Amino acid sequence: MSSRGSFAEMMNSGYREYETTRWIKDVEVVSRIGDPRKALPDVSHSPDAIYAKYVDKYGVNAIKFFKNHEPIASLEYSEEPNLDKSREPLLHIHYYIDGKRQKPRLLTDEEKKKYGEYIEIIYKESKHER
Repeated sequence: MSSRGSFAEMMNSGYREYETTRWIKDVEVVSRIGDPRKALPDVSHSPDAIYAKYVDKYGVNAIKFFKNHEPIASLEYSEEPNLDKSREPLLHIHYYIDGKRQKPRLLTDEEKKKYGEYIEIIYKESKHER
């Protein structure tokens, strides 16, 4: 999560508010300094980054994908009352259009294949009961 380079100067995103806690394959696990419950970064200083959010209570429960510094999708294992009123965590995805987070939805079979290795990371690293 380097903050050097022209993109870092161009985009002041509060990037230094996050610290890398470890790596899982090509996923950089980050925690927000001061309040780790907060969301993942809105922009990436690396052009095609993949960040995971770690919160002590939940473990890794979200992975956000970036293309050309902008978010494209967020894979999450958390409560989502818009999809399920049970208040139980469930796997879902949010896409981003023009930097704006879209409403959640369940994954299609095709998306489950595409994001399979990341789904495994979330299930392995999450502290939610399944």
